[in-house]
Amino acid sequence: MKISDVQTWVLSAPLKKPMGGISHSGPRYSRKTALVQVVTDEGISGIGESFAIPELVPAIIQHVFRPMLLGRDPLDAAGLWDLLYAGLGHHGQKGLLVEVLSGIDIALWDLRGKKEGKPLYQILGRVHRTRLPAYAAGLYFAPLDELRADADAWARLGFPGVKLKIGAGNLNPDEASVRAVREAVGPRVRVMADLNCGYDYETALAVGKRLEPYNLHWLEEPVRPERLDDYRRLRRALKMKIAGGEGEYTRWGFGAMFEKEAVDVAQPDLMRCGGVTEGLRIAHLAEQFGVPISTHAWLSIVGMAASAHYAAACPLFESYEFEMTENPLRDEITVQKLETRDGELTLPQGPGLGLDFIPEAVAKYLVLRT
Repeated sequence: MKISDVQTWVLSAPLKKPMGGISHSGPRYSRKTALVQVVTDEGISGIGESFAIPELVPAIIQHVFRPMLLGRDPLDAAGLWDLLYAGLGHHGQKGLLVEVLSGIDIALWDLRGKKEGKPLYQILGRVHRTRLPAYAAGLYFAPLDELRADADAWARLGFPGVKLKIGAGNLNPDEASVRAVREAVGPRVRVMADLNCGYDYETALAVGKRLEPYNLHWLEEPVRPERLDDYRRLRRALKMKIAGGEGEYTRWGFGAMFEKEAVDVAQPDLMRCGGVTEGLRIAHLAEQFGVPISTHAWLSIVGMAASAHYAAACPLFESYEFEMTENPLRDEITVQKLETRDGELTLPQGPGLGLDFIPEAVAKYLVLRT
């Protein structure tokens, strides 16, 4: 079996209601993603997803990666990862090109699962779990009454934790939002706060101190991912865990994070960090340093399903981030849906990622296919 083509689908789904906002950007009015399809001469194909700017992915696929992949064995995901990464030369040890490589790698693993007739998690090595502890995410900047209502509703669904966005540039609203969520869910439900790299060290330290009375489970991405020394200083200074890594790339990036003792919880995003192949390398490295994994997946059901399979193979695993906001690219484009019950996610059981696309739903949101 040989790779005969590599294609890209760019999808964009408008939202009925603008979605929140984070520390360094305003509301979103649509959900966008780029899916990568690897096609073989036997008619079997695999699908993956890239975190890269969707409109740029087709050009990178066609001009950088496709020529290196044609005629290759699609079942050698690890070998192809090393080949493609080496082929980046001095252009992409982090960033956009690795994000596109991530989508290709996920597609190769989906393809292999389909070839073997097994769910992806069953071919990634030892299966550590088949139900994933999950927390509810999606409390963006909003009026306090809305934050309270959503947090309460999600806790009543059985989620053992909820996460909210803070970092609007003023510590008073940050504290008020956390207080509102904590009051809504009570003392037994975990509360996590995500700064999305919005503050410098001094401001992150100040807000962390203000939030200590609310018993946060973790403070996420308090500063830019490059500032590992600041992460370590915050870990030592605050009475809460520090989480990060969704903006990091490859085992080398995470290795530096672990060596610096920068985080209590690592959050690799498979669509960005290098895909399933590199994600497994990161997970085993995290085990050596005693750092648990909490997956990050935000775009479409493709990446979310890949992250679920990956989580089953992580030796040290804490939680799966289950995104609760409106997302047609999660809820409408495949027959299968991701389901939680009592705060746990059930793994997809079909071959590969376990997803069958609904052609008319994909066509509804398809803006470019190459």
